[in-house]
Amino acid sequence: RKLPGQGSFAGDTAAVDTSSSFDPISTAAHEVGHGADQIVSEDRDGVAPSLLEDEQVREEAEQLAVERRSMVNSVESIEDAYYARDVDGELFADAFAVATEEPRKTKREAPNLFRKLEEETAADAGRF
Repeated sequence: RKLPGQGSFAGDTAAVDTSSSFDPISTAAHEVGHGADQIVSEDRDGVAPSLLEDEQVREEAEQLAVERRSMVNSVESIEDAYYARDVDGELFADAFAVATEEPRKTKREAPNLFRKLEEETAADAGRF
């Protein structure tokens, strides 16, 4: 499997690097996660912080990040791996991407996170 790639989300526009060394579909799913986060947030700053306040949900999101991102070697390395990015926003986008790409696996391995994602996004962005 190709590694998740490089992308960006700014305003209402997502951009994805389609370099052959990255998986552009997985990257697009992550960037759509940023868009979904913004869409369902009433203040347009994202729902990630409130969703990730639940300790179990956060732990599950962190474990998915370790599995998804090659530069995240452990839960302890997440802050460094996301550099100067908003950690909560990146965790949400990664969780959204995994739930989009592998909903059954996500529901099985991260049931609390999957339920919260559906609760937060279903009305505005649809179900997984």
